[in-house]
Amino acid sequence: MHLGTIFDEPYLLVRGEDKVLHGFFNICRHHATILTDSSSGTTSQFECPYHGWTYNLEGRLTKATRLRGIKNFVAKDFGLKPIAVRTWGPMVFMCLDDSTHSNSGTNATETNGWMPQLEVMLNSMKNMSPMSDMKHVRSTSYSINCNWKVFIDNYLDGGYHIPYAHKELSSSLDGKTYALKQYDGFSVQSSSGKGEGRIGSEVLYAHVFPNLLINRYGPWLDFNIVKPTGPETCDVDFEWFLDQSVISSMNTENLDRKINADIAQGETVQDEDIWLCERVQKGLRSRSYTVGRYAPRVEYLMHNFHLKLYEELINYSEH
Repeated sequence: MHLGTIFDEPYLLVRGEDKVLHGFFNICRHHATILTDSSSGTTSQFECPYHGWTYNLEGRLTKATRLRGIKNFVAKDFGLKPIAVRTWGPMVFMCLDDSTHSNSGTNATETNGWMPQLEVMLNSMKNMSPMSDMKHVRSTSYSINCNWKVFIDNYLDGGYHIPYAHKELSSSLDGKTYALKQYDGFSVQSSSGKGEGRIGSEVLYAHVFPNLLINRYGPWLDFNIVKPTGPETCDVDFEWFLDQSVISSMNTENLDRKINADIAQGETVQDEDIWLCERVQKGLRSRSYTVGRYAPRVEYLMHNFHLKLYEELINYSEH
């Protein structure tokens, strides 16, 4: 079982007696009480601490006492509200959209088509294990003084800033092989590495619209979720995964040393990006700046991101 919150919506994930992973809003259907606070572990049912309404692991209401005289009440209609879920590699994706309330392992995210297409790309990288062999080793969160779109723009400039802002990273990449490609719903930046350190022989940086970043390099896989917290602030959550074969090949002391050293190098890159993004945010406030220009060969992924944002904003305003 796992609990969490997505933009102030409490959720719970649990594998039921049917062995299927289920997602639910962590809200009792009686008086909207938060149902459970147990953040992890196992359970056989969920009992509301307020009035004792009880639900099984498939979300069905199994007990609701003192309802004598109630009218127009059907217990099966008062199960926990489901959230569509799907596993993808080492991650679980959830969709809160009412139209995707299914717990059979599919949702609207799957129908977009990016998951299987991107998974093939990630799993076919040279000398790298498939996503299913990656194990979570650390979580990190950054609070940044820039609009979330500024952070995405920085990611999508086609490596334009890497030689100038990331000297160490740049030295590990073969810039001549840096390539960009836009797909339906996501974009990919890829490059050969020089086989050194944590970068290895190949890297892939993927942006899934609007705010998910996926980075694969050497024995590492990390997911970055960019979350707006205000007009000029955002949080970026990092989830770090390491190849299980590397973990199995090291004793605890050496493994901890490697994880700390590699993540420290990654955090250096993030610190450099944060410095840039916060400078951009300050510059955007200036009356001197109105519009910029795109460098056509390297910033067209950013341009496509802006076009998609515009399309989404127009559709939202019309509805």
